[in-house]
Amino acid sequence: MRRELDIFTGFDDLMNLLATGKINVPANVIERTSGYDIELIVPGYRKEDITSSIKDHSLVVKGERQPARDNRYVRQAFVLNSFERRFSLPPNAPLDGISAKCENGVLTISVPFKEKERPLEIKVL
Repeated sequence: MRRELDIFTGFDDLMNLLATGKINVPANVIERTSGYDIELIVPGYRKEDITSSIKDHSLVVKGERQPARDNRYVRQAFVLNSFERRFSLPPNAPLDGISAKCENGVLTISVPFKEKERPLEIKVL
């Protein structure tokens, strides 16, 4: 897989925040022998706060939580009340094999590779 430096990543995050009020959480995409693992940093989110779906062959991951209303911040450096990320899926990904788990503030979504089809062998009689 070829890596490219995208100088507009921060700009895209800002535009997404301004347009939707949602921030892009950081994500890693790891290629394994069995498929891809997508890791998203989701500190403070419970698994009940996170939804994922597939739309137009894209994986859509959303998180939504209610802010603490009783806090009186002297300084607030970050707000993570909601996020949304989209990932294009490989064309041959078996959609029913996708799984997810959330542990220690990291959401891991596993997208398996489709098993290679074996050539049909015809026995000669």
